[in-house]
Amino acid sequence: MKKLSVLIAMFATLMLLSTSCTKDDDKPALKSDKQILGIVFNQFTPEVVATVNQDNKTATAVIPANGNISALIPTITVSGGATVNPASGTVVDFTTPVAFTVTAEDGSTSAYVVTVTTEGGSTGSETLSGSMSSNRTLVNRNDGIDYIIDGYFYIEGNALLTVEPGVKIAFTGVGSGISVGENAGLRMVGTPQQPIILTGPVNNQNKGSWDQVSIYSSRNDNQFEYVQFINGGSNEDWAVVVLFYNAKLKMNNCLIDGSLGSGAMTSDQSQKFTSFENNTIKNCERYPIRMADLSHCSVLNETSQLSLNNRPMVWVYGLSMNEDFTLNKTTVPYALENSAYVEKNLSIGKGVQILFSVDTWMNVINSGRLQVNGTASEPVLFSKLNASASNWEGLYISTDHENSLSNCIIEYAGSNSSFKCNVTVEYNAALSMNNVTLRNSKYYGIGLHDDSIITHNNVSFSGNPSGNVYNFDTGEVSGSL
Repeated sequence: MKKLSVLIAMFATLMLLSTSCTKDDDKPALKSDKQILGIVFNQFTPEVVATVNQDNKTATAVIPANGNISALIPTITVSGGATVNPASGTVVDFTTPVAFTVTAEDGSTSAYVVTVTTEGGSTGSETLSGSMSSNRTLVNRNDGIDYIIDGYFYIEGNALLTVEPGVKIAFTGVGSGISVGENAGLRMVGTPQQPIILTGPVNNQNKGSWDQVSIYSSRNDNQFEYVQFINGGSNEDWAVVVLFYNAKLKMNNCLIDGSLGSGAMTSDQSQKFTSFENNTIKNCERYPIRMADLSHCSVLNETSQLSLNNRPMVWVYGLSMNEDFTLNKTTVPYALENSAYVEKNLSIGKGVQILFSVDTWMNVINSGRLQVNGTASEPVLFSKLNASASNWEGLYISTDHENSLSNCIIEYAGSNSSFKCNVTVEYNAALSMNNVTLRNSKYYGIGLHDDSIITHNNVSFSGNPSGNVYNFDTGEVSGSL
C-alpha cells in the first residue's frame, strides 16, 4: 500500500511538470508593434481626424478656430497590445507639439510628435526628422521657432521642399542638418523683411551648434534667397553649405554667420554655384569659401562680403579647366592649394589677387590662353600665400595663343631651381607684357628662350638677386628685356 501511494505521488508530480512545460512552450511571443494608427478629436462636430505620417512618426490636425487647443481630448488607436502615453481619452495641451510614446507588448517604444493647429491660426514648433519623399511646403507658423529638425532631415526621391518667407528652423545639435538627394530639390526664398533663419538649439548659440545643408542635386529649383545660416558648420573640414556630386545652387542675398569650418564650399570638380550675389559670410574659423576648382569661382565678385573671417581668402584646391571663364575681384584674395593648369581661355579682371602655396605654379598649356587685365589703379597680383611662407614656383607660358599680362605684379616666385623665375616663357610661346612689375624672385625676374616671342612695354624689375632676365639657351643674364 505504501508503494502504491508513492507511485501515485510520483505520477501526479510528473503530470504537473508536463502541464507546466506545455503551458510555457505554448506561450505566444510578445508583440513588438508600436504604431499610432489613428487620432480622432470627437469633441467637435464633425469630428476632427488627424493625419498620421508613419515615415516621420508625426501627426497633424486642424481644429475649428473656436476650439480650445490647450484642453483637447484625443482618442488614440494604437497597435494591438500596445499602450500610449499620454493615454487616449485624457486632456492634453496642444499649444506646442506633444510627444506621444507608444509602448509595445515587448517593452520597445516609439515616439510620435503630434501637432495641432487652429483654422486660420498658428501654433508652436513642429519637429521634423527622418526623410520626406513627396513635395512639401514649410510655412511661417508663428513668431518663434517654426520647425525643429532632430538629426538629419533627408529630402529624397523627386521631392521638392519649399520654405516660405519668415520661417525659422532650429536644429537639435551637431549631428543635425538637411541633405538634399540627387533628384530632390530645396527652395528657400525669403524677403528682406522676412528672411528664412536656420539656427542651432536655443540653449546653444555657439559656432558649430549644428552641421550643414548638403546639396547633391542639380535641379534648377535649388535656390537660397534671403536665408540666414546662424552658427552651423560643426566640422572644421567642411562648411555650412556644401555642394556634392553634380549639385547646382543659386545663392543670393544670404548670410552665413558663424562656423567652426568654412562658410560655403564645393567638394569636387563636378558641382558649382550658378549664382552667388550679395552674400555675407562672417565669423568662420576657416575660410568664407572653399572651392574645389578655380573655375567654380567665376560666379564670385565684389558684391559679397567675405573679409570678416579667421582666414579671409577664397581657398581653392586647384584648376583643371574644361571651359572658358573670367575670374573677378572679390573682397578677399584667392588662394591656391595646388598648381593650376590653364587649358582653356582664362581672363583675370582688375584687382584680383591670387596667392600660391609653396612650390605651386600656374601653367598655360595645350590650347590655353591667359589674359590678365589689371588697371593702373587696380593691378592684378600674383604672390605667395603669406609673408612668412616660402616662394611659389611661378607663371609658365607654354602656348602662343595671345597670352597677355597688363597692369600686374608678379612676386615671390622662382622656387624651382631649374626654372627659377617669376615668369618663364617656353619655346615658341608668346607673351605680351604691358605695365608689369617682376619683383622679389628667389632667383630671376623672367626666363626665356631664343625663340620665345615677347612683346613688352614698361616692364620693371626689383629685388631679383640672380638678375632680372635669364636666357635658358645661352645662360646670359641681363638687366632688362
